[in-house]
Amino acid sequence: MKKLTATSILIAVFCCTAHAEFFFDFINDASLYSALDDQTGPVSYTNNGLVATFSVTDGTMNRTTSTFGLNTSLFFDDPAGFDVGEWIDITFDTAVSLTNVRVSSWASSDQVTLYIDDVSKGTITSTGDHGFDIYIPADGVLRIDGTDGLAGNGWSLDSIAVELYTPDGNIAPSLTTSGNQQVVASNELSFTVSAADINGDDIILSASNLPPGAVFNTVTNAATVTSTFLWSSPAPVGTYSTTFYADDGTTNISETVLITVVHPSILIITEVADPAGTSGGNYRFVELQNIGKASIDLADENWHLCLQANGSTWYDVALTGIVNPSDTYIVSYNAVLFESAYGFAPDQTDNNINGTGNDAYVLYSGGDHTTGTLIDIYGEINTNGTGTAWEYTDSQAVRNTIDGSPSPTWTASQWDITGAGTSNMTPGTAFFQPPLLDPVGNRKVFKDQSLSFTVTASDPIDNDLTTLSATDLPSGAVFTNGTFTWINAAPAGEYEVTFTASDKDGYNNETITITVLDKPMLILSEIADPAGTGGNNYRFVELYNAGTNAIDLAADHWFLSRQDNGDGWNDIALTGSVGPTGTYIVACSTTNFLAAYGFEPDQEDTDIDGNGRDAYVLFYSGDHSTGLLIDIYGELDTDGEGTAWNYENDRAERNNPVLTPNPVWTASEWTILANAYTNEFTPGIHGPTPEFHGLENQVVPLGNDLSLVVTAVNTVRTDVITLSATALPDGASFATQTGFNTVSSTLNWTSPPAGTYAVTFTADGDVDTTYASIEVLVVDLEADTDGDGMINGDELIAGTDLYSTESYFHVSGTEIDTNGFYTLNWHAVSGHNYGIWWTESLTNEFRLLATVSAPTNSWTDTDQGRTADTEGFYKLEVGPMP
Repeated sequence: MKKLTATSILIAVFCCTAHAEFFFDFINDASLYSALDDQTGPVSYTNNGLVATFSVTDGTMNRTTSTFGLNTSLFFDDPAGFDVGEWIDITFDTAVSLTNVRVSSWASSDQVTLYIDDVSKGTITSTGDHGFDIYIPADGVLRIDGTDGLAGNGWSLDSIAVELYTPDGNIAPSLTTSGNQQVVASNELSFTVSAADINGDDIILSASNLPPGAVFNTVTNAATVTSTFLWSSPAPVGTYSTTFYADDGTTNISETVLITVVHPSILIITEVADPAGTSGGNYRFVELQNIGKASIDLADENWHLCLQANGSTWYDVALTGIVNPSDTYIVSYNAVLFESAYGFAPDQTDNNINGTGNDAYVLYSGGDHTTGTLIDIYGEINTNGTGTAWEYTDSQAVRNTIDGSPSPTWTASQWDITGAGTSNMTPGTAFFQPPLLDPVGNRKVFKDQSLSFTVTASDPIDNDLTTLSATDLPSGAVFTNGTFTWINAAPAGEYEVTFTASDKDGYNNETITITVLDKPMLILSEIADPAGTGGNNYRFVELYNAGTNAIDLAADHWFLSRQDNGDGWNDIALTGSVGPTGTYIVACSTTNFLAAYGFEPDQEDTDIDGNGRDAYVLFYSGDHSTGLLIDIYGELDTDGEGTAWNYENDRAERNNPVLTPNPVWTASEWTILANAYTNEFTPGIHGPTPEFHGLENQVVPLGNDLSLVVTAVNTVRTDVITLSATALPDGASFATQTGFNTVSSTLNWTSPPAGTYAVTFTADGDVDTTYASIEVLVVDLEADTDGDGMINGDELIAGTDLYSTESYFHVSGTEIDTNGFYTLNWHAVSGHNYGIWWTESLTNEFRLLATVSAPTNSWTDTDQGRTADTEGFYKLEVGPMP
């Protein structure tokens, strides 16, 4: 037999360096080798506060007497030899320096003294000639490992000299907790947390994220410190994460403890059966029910169902299964007969379930009738039930629904006792059943839209009054009479709401997530049902991304759905992606679409077959039955024949200013071109285009220069615009410019010659290009081009034609209303003011009545003193705006 000895005595020696040195003597310390005798470990031994833990593999630590004069020693006992993978570990709870390790070979009585400088360095010292290695694989661990399995009597460990390890610099404090905790709701939880610092520094012991109501006092002390976590009444049920800290001023270490608060186990007796009839006793059973909110492990919690026969002898039945909330657990006398009578097997069988009607049944937790806690009872202890109110001979005793709480005292009002045979028994019927909450499921809604749904529950067993409630409602949401309503859901985000159905027996709940989404800006932009022979083959639907982010149609489960004549649905799962300001085209036929428009559609599907009477609907995150309705062309459940949205042989185009999807058909958002042929459709082109602001024809006096600022903008959506000009007259210049949303450039022309010139400006945006042309008139203001007696400058002010003698400034017409008020009309020219003057006689001066600016081109005199019956004169005067 081979043995390796490990015996330990601890002697404290205080040297001049103030370091504590300890000597483990495995030969002379009887208390040490007695503690380790016949152990495989781990076994801890403490002396002067230093703890060494011994453990072995594939063997036993033994105490024996050396025949080689080594006295009593600790051996490693392994008859097959001390091989690689067989070792003794000695682990110290405090950082130490192993200064002297003495190991002896029992076979040869060789003695070897090893010196290991620093345990933290993991020094390996090999003594292979003697069949073992000594090394330190981790801080505070000394390992003696077999290497060769040589025959012999074993190995002995004689002594170890240990010195507390205090290297230069700070050592982080150590922190000790009791690990993760579990506690039953409302039961007090208390545990100790401690910290130590090898440097002797002051330690601050603290905690964060304490559960509500829990207490942990922050404590400061040198070298060691302890404080107690106390939670007097843990609640509510759930998991809590509390972090403890030890701070020595240099290093702060922490440990997080999970505290799980669980529901209490509530188990009661609900039915006691002693069926009448021949052999009825063989069908006896007792039914239990878990009326709590947590599953009960009967064996783990040491539950017992005990029968006291005639108030005297006890028979204890250890329960072994698991009972989930609201479930029953049946213990029968005979499993085969029980199943033959009731069609299912009992949960447990025991021939002690043999109550004759005068025997009490008692339910204990944590032990049997001698050691456990009495939880519930049917009958009375130490009482023969014959002739009592609780006698159940040839009867069924059923717990009624008046009170569903366990009671250590039998209460007649809780039970209904009736004479009954086997067929009258009701095993497995859970009377104390909380209501069943019908699945609610997560919901989604777009920001600023409304969400409404109904929550329902039932109580099929008890038919108790059920209450529906909701907690953590979002701001603005209400839950009334089982209906959740949220008008204008906002802001975007996720909201967890818990719905609960409760009655006197308990509750069931479901927590759902309501996701409020920013509405994706994807819209239906063109619906095509081309006219002409074969036009059906060219049908398509165009979508437009009016937002600023790309949309992944597949990832977000977008569907384009067609409702056929207001009836059946055809759902098309969209598969591509569409970038900002981009279009996405789904065509009936790729081949025909390519032939007609010169490029392929983004997706082909033969369900793009709207005949003018079919509605097209865009759904997000699902099809027509599961998704959110984003946008629609037409009306749901409506045959489009004869409606305003019928598009048979037509082109329906979304008006460009419309950038927001609309879940309700709105005619004003669409323009329908009747009897449109293929060449009249514009697939791939949609969206607001740039506009020119304030661009008008120009008059340049001869000899003057022209400097005209031209501006193009897109006020509807973000756009990159390139502004340029074509057909510039000789000598004129206009620099091309690019801008974001708005861009300007200047038309410069030095001393242009007389004449009329046309200039065209181009604003090229992300979606399309806008063109605008103006006329530039270069004229001699003092000349009278048409010879009508009015010089060109005056004609320009008056807005008359420089080249026509028939054009002159005048009141173009008058009107008199029913009140006798005059209305004057004239031709107004942009950039001019018009003054209306009045006088009763041409011998008197005119006085100004009003001034208006173009484009206003009429004025009504509402003065009661100047009506149709009043004599007088109006004068209209024109001049440029200041």
